[in-house]
Amino acid sequence: HCITGPVSITLLISGISSYIAGVVPTVAVVAGAGLLLALLVFFTSRNDKPPRYHRVFAFVGFAVAVVWIYAIANEIVSLLQALGIYLGISDAILGLTLLAWGNSIGDLV
Repeated sequence: HCITGPVSITLLISGISSYIAGVVPTVAVVAGAGLLLALLVFFTSRNDKPPRYHRVFAFVGFAVAVVWIYAIANEIVSLLQALGIYLGISDAILGLTLLAWGNSIGDLV
C-alpha cells in the first residue's frame, strides 16, 4: 500500500501526462518515494507487534479511500452527462432525476 496508494492518488489527480521539470514523470517520482517508504516500513517493523506509526496508515488509507470515492463519483457524473447528451436530456433534468436518485440510493439501502 505504500506504493499503490500514492501512485493511484497521483494518477487520479494529475493523470499520466504530468511531469516534474518537463522531464521526469510524476508517477515515477511518487512510485520511487513509495518504494523507499515501503522499504523503511519493512526494515523498521516486526511481525509480533504493530509499529509506532501504525495510526498513520489509518489516515493514509482514509485519504486514499476519499480520493477513490471522488474519482468514481466524477466518472459516474461524466457517464450520466454523456448519456444525457446522447438522449438529448438537459443537465437540469438529469440533476433533478438521475443524479438525485443516485445520491439517495445509499439512504435507501
